[in-house]
Amino acid sequence: MKYPFQVALTAIFAATVTAGAALTPVATSGSSDGSPPGTLVDVMRSILNDPSYDANAPVNRVQDTGPGVTDQVWTIHDSATAVLILEIAGNRNINRFGIYNLSTKETLEIFSGTDSGLVSQSITFTGGTATVGANSLAVGNQFGFYLSTVNGPTWYSRQSDNPHGLDQMVTLKTDENRTLYLDAAGLGSWALAAGTQLDWKAGEYLLAWEDLAVTGGDKDYQDMLIKVSAVPVPEPSTYVAGALALVPLLLGLRWRRIRRD
Repeated sequence: MKYPFQVALTAIFAATVTAGAALTPVATSGSSDGSPPGTLVDVMRSILNDPSYDANAPVNRVQDTGPGVTDQVWTIHDSATAVLILEIAGNRNINRFGIYNLSTKETLEIFSGTDSGLVSQSITFTGGTATVGANSLAVGNQFGFYLSTVNGPTWYSRQSDNPHGLDQMVTLKTDENRTLYLDAAGLGSWALAAGTQLDWKAGEYLLAWEDLAVTGGDKDYQDMLIKVSAVPVPEPSTYVAGALALVPLLLGLRWRRIRRD
């Protein structure tokens, strides 16, 4: 079945790769989870039903470092809706995801380890304060995403905030409407029920996390995959203050594996 999006897109900045862009490499083989599901490259080919899709190709990525647009700092206004589509593997009761204040590193949890299935959460941004349920956090007009592994460090979208200063999250983008086939045979035992599909619309992003330190992990970047609907990434060279209006945030699907020491 298809899960409809409730999207009210008003204004976004297109994420483009500029001169000097640097992309964090994603492994093309050797996932500790085996194959299937393989690395992010394999997962994307499976759920897009597109053997040619390359999760390392600039056309499919928001740059991780360099001038212009990066996926380290994000901007949003007004309110948003978060939907947890899928949660898999033994550490589903461990990892936590949310946003954080870039100055203080204080966090606002969106999904806890106990969340699973089609869980929806509203996020409201008012006067620089983000609110989820009864909890609020002052973030200003820019924030980052985080993944807390509980038994290990917290990983941040801004690389300099990570203990090792390296990149634990890469971001895919689409400039055309696509369908994600979550029942794909290429996912093996992780595939959802037959007929389960999800729209990936033009202007939306996929945040792909590595939950083990990239200094020693497999760099498969498929441990948590989250769909973000039309949240603009700031581009300093072209940013116009006040040009952005609220667009909903939809958190999509995430893969998690049993934690390995």
